[in-house]
Amino acid sequence: MISAVLMATLIAQTPSVTLAPSAILSRNVKFDNIEMLTEKARNGKTRFSGNGSGFFVSPSGDVVTNHHVIDGAEEVVGVWQGTAFRMKVVAGDKDLDLALLRPDAVCVELDKDIDFSSYERPVFPAIDFAEDGICKVGLPVFVIGYPQIGLQGMEAKVTKGIVSCLSGFKGQSDNFQMDAAIQGGNSGGPVIDEKGRLVGVSVARLRGGENVNYAIKMESVHKFLKDKVSSSQMQSSADTDVIERVIRSSVLILCYEPGSRPLRFDESKGERAKIEEWALFEKSILHAKMLKIHKEWKDLKRLTDELMKRYGDAVGDDVKELNDLARKELDKTGDTTKRREDK
Repeated sequence: MISAVLMATLIAQTPSVTLAPSAILSRNVKFDNIEMLTEKARNGKTRFSGNGSGFFVSPSGDVVTNHHVIDGAEEVVGVWQGTAFRMKVVAGDKDLDLALLRPDAVCVELDKDIDFSSYERPVFPAIDFAEDGICKVGLPVFVIGYPQIGLQGMEAKVTKGIVSCLSGFKGQSDNFQMDAAIQGGNSGGPVIDEKGRLVGVSVARLRGGENVNYAIKMESVHKFLKDKVSSSQMQSSADTDVIERVIRSSVLILCYEPGSRPLRFDESKGERAKIEEWALFEKSILHAKMLKIHKEWKDLKRLTDELMKRYGDAVGDDVKELNDLARKELDKTGDTTKRREDK
């Protein structure tokens, strides 16, 4: 899912905050709650599509994760200390593959109607940042995140390894390679040294490689956060238990894409009825993917149209070829997609 084609930055304002009942902060989010955790998901307008990891970089609740984790998400929810927070995307950079999120409201009901309320912000435990240049080949590192929560549960997982190389996939200079294991869902989680200080952000693993994993260098994180989060906020209080301190600074990121929510099958129904329900669910997921792909082709056509209009024959053949390809794909899928949208 990692994309480095275009860079996009989204800016949002911090909402006004009021006091909410303290009982809200003692809620305990379970895996069974996830598929219906937002208002839109509960109404069948979005569906839970996957998860990533993140971590606090300021006491006010700013969270860093990968851009590819939240890319295309209709809604984003952060789970911290058993509490679900609706998250706003404050900034995003596709090239660096980093995003900055901020808690917007807190979920106050999980068993009835979903309701989000403003809340009195706690002092979130921000992670410590290591000094520049500390990342060296052979440096012991720990990875903290939330891999494959459907199989492994919603508790943070910790793996250990060393920095293997100071460059990433195909020599990418803003990444480093490590042998600390990561899996799907680790993306966006912190990579720390033995003192619990941030040295990188988990981003990818080499498919088919023997424990070859990649992280974004801390220098790139600093670059991304410049003028977005005060450097004075990027510190947390000292703690004797290094790993536990970083786990408290970590956040489970849940993403919801447009589409129908998963169906809960009625076990009392016959096998044929269950198969029909499953087929309907798969059809709705396919439709959601078609809409997303259709939108991407439209975006490509609009971009190349603008370039061709602005620069005329000066644009390269590659731009013209992309424009032709987008037009052909829209001609093939446009009628079907529109008919489905109209229903």
